[in-house]
Amino acid sequence: MNLGLLLLLSLSTAWAQLSTNKTYYIRSAKTGHVVSCAGPGARNVQVVTEAQSEQAQGQKWQLRPTAFGDGTYIVVSADYPAFAIDVAPERPGGEFYPVLWDASTGSANESFVLQAVTDTDQTYRLLWRSDQSRAMHVTDTGELFMTAEGEDEASYFVFEECKLAGGLDPDKTYYIRSVLTGKVFSNGGKGVNDAPIFTENADEASTGQKWKVQPTTFGDGSLIIVSAGYPNFAIDVAPDKKNKPYYLVHWTASTSSANESFLVQPID
Repeated sequence: MNLGLLLLLSLSTAWAQLSTNKTYYIRSAKTGHVVSCAGPGARNVQVVTEAQSEQAQGQKWQLRPTAFGDGTYIVVSADYPAFAIDVAPERPGGEFYPVLWDASTGSANESFVLQAVTDTDQTYRLLWRSDQSRAMHVTDTGELFMTAEGEDEASYFVFEECKLAGGLDPDKTYYIRSVLTGKVFSNGGKGVNDAPIFTENADEASTGQKWKVQPTTFGDGSLIIVSAGYPNFAIDVAPDKKNKPYYLVHWTASTSSANESFLVQPID
């Protein structure tokens, strides 16, 4: 669904820090290849590195805070959000290695410390929370291992933001203003399912006129539009009623809902 609207006002920004609202490529500073599950989303699929491809499934990742409350994260597949990177037991004669497993913010095996690399931009070492002497390293063949050995550069990974269509930023808050009328989208201050979305004059004090965007799980640049005042709700396209056009309502926010997913089309 194309959203031909002008987004005029951004209220906040924090682009330089990692965000749980953004989607990233995790690129090896040594090889230039990106972390990937190489296509399938399933348990025990080995996580490796490969050349970046916009069409590839399994190369984009999101962060979720763990339940431990110590600043650690799990690294979740944006294409397969039921799965996260997990540290598998040591192979005979080898090192621990990363695989996909059921995403759980309470899993110690999936929890990582993201250690910033000094004097770099968006570059981190991924340390295993269970044994922080072990960092994720890339080999010359593109495999990944959790090891306390190896050259430093092999453990450096650059988090590159996957931009949403139209250059929108999940860390910013927007008014959505009609170019035709000058009025802005609003839920009327109602944080409930089925509340109608309409336009009205902008009011800074309104709790229902400001919006944020989040990437969907479809991996196609689409997004959901979430109420900043009522963050559990997003704009949803309601079914046709009595031969009237489809209309917009509030509904429980879900990044996997087709009815809430929009493609933003910039207007020249």
